Amino acid sequence: MGDETFSLQTLTASIQSLPSLPTRIGSSGLFAPKPQRSTQVLIDEEAGRLTLVPNASRRDPGVTVAGKSRKTRSFTTTHLPQRSVVLAEDIQGVRAFGSEDTLASVNAVVNDRLQDMKNNLVATREWQKIGAIKGQILNADGAVIEDLFSAFGVTQISKALALNVATTDVRGKIMAAKRESESVLGAFMVLRWKAYCSASFFDSLVGHDLVKATYAGWQASADRLGGDMRSGFTFGGTEFSEYEFSVGGSKYIADGEAYLVPDVPGLFVEALAPANYNETVNTMGQEYYAKAEPMPMGKGHNLEAQSNPLPLCLAPKACIKLTVS
Repeated sequence: MGDETFSLQTLTASIQSLPSLPTRIGSSGLFAPKPQRSTQVLIDEEAGRLTLVPNASRRDPGVTVAGKSRKTRSFTTTHLPQRSVVLAEDIQGVRAFGSEDTLASVNAVVNDRLQDMKNNLVATREWQKIGAIKGQILNADGAVIEDLFSAFGVTQISKALALNVATTDVRGKIMAAKRESESVLGAFMVLRWKAYCSASFFDSLVGHDLVKATYAGWQASADRLGGDMRSGFTFGGTEFSEYEFSVGGSKYIADGEAYLVPDVPGLFVEALAPANYNETVNTMGQEYYAKAEPMPMGKGHNLEAQSNPLPLCLAPKACIKLTVS
């Protein structure tokens, strides 16, 4: 097993090129990637407008800013390492799939391990992104990593749609929630509105008497095309989609809840810090890294993959929590 096969450059290129699990938020492009050289993320607020502060050399002057009242907040990117082992015996005598006599290459075995680790990292980044939308980025054990409401000194807006009342003006309540979000955003233009819903919320919405007719039309169209309206049903100028996913028994969105999200350029960002390796110090962060080190007596390699992200919503109050009742 050659050293080059297990180098940082080779393994990082491999994990970056491996297929990425499709995810609802990660695949949507809502969060703009922001590679940086540091694990610290600085956010400036000026007259209600939030901007990322670019990282700079300690010897360079800072960015000149007009004399307005501003606040700077600091966050730290998360560190998500994954470990595995590739033993010499994992390679010995293993035939390539579909072959009678060709031994599986070292790269194939390594890439299988990297794929498993990347899948875990993709799911974790998705978990963090929905957390940024909800206002609290949580660890795998449910502990709070960042409370964006506390960090920005705001409180969450929650709106009950009263979907259990047959006469509720659902469209009117959705429009009122959007206007509250717009009041937080100020002059920023919303490109589109999305709402990520738990299954119970989605069922209550499309089952409401004043929504049924609209949904029935959409569903009939989807049936003709062989689709599934749970992936996107537009009502009140908002695309509602079911987001019934969980990790380790923890649901991404709790039962009876949904989150109304304004798609605004620059509102959602994901900082990407470099890995904690000698070779990556002060380099621009990448989505994924992988590296290996030999085991004693040449019996294999310890394999590590990692990501160092921090997704942020720069105006957390603009994401409105919706409830069934």
